[in-house]
Amino acid sequence: MRRTFVPLALAILAGCQTLPRAARARLGAVPIPTAAPIEREVSAKIAIATFDSTWTRVRNTYYDTTLKGLDWNAVRHELRPRAERAATSAELRAVLMDMLNRLGDSHMTVMPREFTTSPPNDSDEDSGPGSVGIEARIIERSLVVWRVEQNGPAARAGVRPGWVIAAVDSTDTDSAIAHVRAIRDARLRRTLFIQVTARLQHRFNGSANSPVSAAFRDERGKLRELVMTRAPVSGTPVKMGHMPMMVVHASSQRIDSATASNRCVGVVRFNYWLPHVMPMLTSAMNGFQSCDGVVIDLRGNVGGLAAMLSGVSGFLADTAATLAVVQSRGQEQRYDIFPRVANAKGERVRPFGGAIAILIDPLSVSTSEVFAAGMRHVTHGRARIFGERSAGQALPALVYKLPTGDVLLHAIGDLRLSDGTRIEGEGVRPDIEVPLRQSDLLAGRDAALEAAIRWIAAWNKSGGG
Repeated sequence: MRRTFVPLALAILAGCQTLPRAARARLGAVPIPTAAPIEREVSAKIAIATFDSTWTRVRNTYYDTTLKGLDWNAVRHELRPRAERAATSAELRAVLMDMLNRLGDSHMTVMPREFTTSPPNDSDEDSGPGSVGIEARIIERSLVVWRVEQNGPAARAGVRPGWVIAAVDSTDTDSAIAHVRAIRDARLRRTLFIQVTARLQHRFNGSANSPVSAAFRDERGKLRELVMTRAPVSGTPVKMGHMPMMVVHASSQRIDSATASNRCVGVVRFNYWLPHVMPMLTSAMNGFQSCDGVVIDLRGNVGGLAAMLSGVSGFLADTAATLAVVQSRGQEQRYDIFPRVANAKGERVRPFGGAIAILIDPLSVSTSEVFAAGMRHVTHGRARIFGERSAGQALPALVYKLPTGDVLLHAIGDLRLSDGTRIEGEGVRPDIEVPLRQSDLLAGRDAALEAAIRWIAAWNKSGGG
C-alpha cells in the first residue's frame, strides 16, 4: 500500500520551492544556510539514469496530463545534456530542481540521501538525533526564539522566548532575512521565509551530545554568546520509508476558564500528522468532553499522512462530510470525516460538540492547512481559525528512491476543498489575524491562544452561534 503524504519541512530543508518560473533565477542569489549534504562524484551513467528516472516519474504520475502546457520532451532535450555533464551529486540535483521547478508546485524536490537515512544506531545516544530545544520564527527583520523546551539545553542555558537569534554556528541570521525581505514577489518572499526559518532552526538540531554555538540578543539587547550541547530528542523519532527522520512531539493540556461558565478549554499540539499522535489525541479528547471548547494548535505542524484527516476530524464532527478532494491521474480520492462513535473497547462515544479553535502560522503546511480550512468549511461557524496565514503548500505527494540514493518527492494530485477552494499557492487566512510579536513573547504571552480562548467563551455565551 502506498502512503500519500501532504507533508513537508525536511522537504523544505532539501530545497522544496513553490515558485513562479520568472522568479526562479533570483533564488540563486539568496544565501539560505543549511546543513550541507555530502558531495559525491557521480558517473555519467548514473547521472543519466537518475535524470531519466525523475523525468519519467513526473511524466507518468503528475496530476495534470498536459504538465501545465509544458513541452516535457523539450525540457528533457534541454536539460539531459547538463545532467550528463554533472560531476557531483550537488550539480545533478541542481539540474533536477531546474526541471521540477518549471511546474511551479510545492512538494516537488530532490532530497539528498543524507537527509533520508537513519543514524547508524538510533538507540545510541551519541549518534541519535539531538536538539537544544528551540523553535524560532521570523518577526519583522529578525529570527526570534518562539518556544523553548522546558528543561532542555537552551532553557538550562537561560535562553528565553523573545530573544533574537543573531547567529547560529557563525551563520548571520539577519543577512539571510534581509535578502528575502528585499524580494518584491509576495508569493516568492513568503515561500523563502518558510525555507529560511526551517533551515536556520534546523541548525540547532544534529547528533545528540554534539555542540552548537549561537549568539542571542536578550530582552535588554545585550549580546549573549552561548555554546550548548544537544540532548537526545524528547519526542519520538519516526522513520517512514524513504522520508527523512521525523521527531514527533504531541501534548495536551486542560485550561480552567472562569470566563467560560467555570468549565475548561482543552488544548492539543502535535507537529506531524502521523499515527503516533493518535494515543495522545484519543486520551485528550476523551478528557475534554465536558469542556466548552478545544484548541487544535497546528503552528509549526508541517504535514504528514493525508489519511490522518479522516480520523482526527472524526473526534470533532458528528456528521459525515467531505474535507477535501484530490484529483490524480484517472482517479479521484476524497478525504471524508468519519465521526467517532465508538472507542477501542467498543463503547459508544460521541464526537466533541463544542467550539473548535484552530491555530496556524506560516509553518503550518499541507495536511495542517487542509484540516484547518476544511473544518472551518464543514462545521458552519463552530470552527474558527486564529493566527497567521499558512504556507500555501498543499499537494499530495509520493516519495521515490533514485539511482543516486537521493529521494524524489513528487506531487501526484491536485487538492481542493469540497467547495472547490484551492489552498496551493494561496495558503489559509485566519478568521482572526493574530500577528506574532516579540513583546508578547518576552512577556510570556501567547496572543493567538488567548484570542482563541476568548472566542470560545463568547461562542458559548451566545449559545453556540
